Amino acid sequence: MKARKLAASPLIIVAAPDYLARHEAPHCAEDLAGHNCLMRRDAGSWKLRGLDGEVRDFKATGSFASDSAEAITEVVLSGHGIARKCKWEIVEHLESGRLVQLLEDYTVVPEWSVFAVRSPSHVVPTRVKAFTDFLKARFQGEKAFTES
Repeated sequence: MKARKLAASPLIIVAAPDYLARHEAPHCAEDLAGHNCLMRRDAGSWKLRGLDGEVRDFKATGSFASDSAEAITEVVLSGHGIARKCKWEIVEHLESGRLVQLLEDYTVVPEWSVFAVRSPSHVVPTRVKAFTDFLKARFQGEKAFTES
């Protein structure tokens, strides 16, 4: 298969205002240790790169883990903790104020991307190239696929 990168898919740390009203917001990566982290079952370790370029590896712990990204979104929206989410999944909640981005001076690593994948033939059909060009242009214009 051949893959073409279409866009970055930044991960960000978020919480609901409800949660932040009951718990002081973390100011640095190390502060996450005192919070209820809502996580995917396969992502118990969160890595954050600070402005200094140093990557901090944090063992996330909390009362909720799931294989479902949607379930984690619902739990974070209900004010039960802090979550690491793809920005595109929750951009409408950020814009409405239902979620707040935390630790904006940090980048979650590894950074994720969105790819178009196609068969490995040497000749790319015009319609496939046109569609992937369209998607790439569309993603570049979307706030959800740009760095915070």
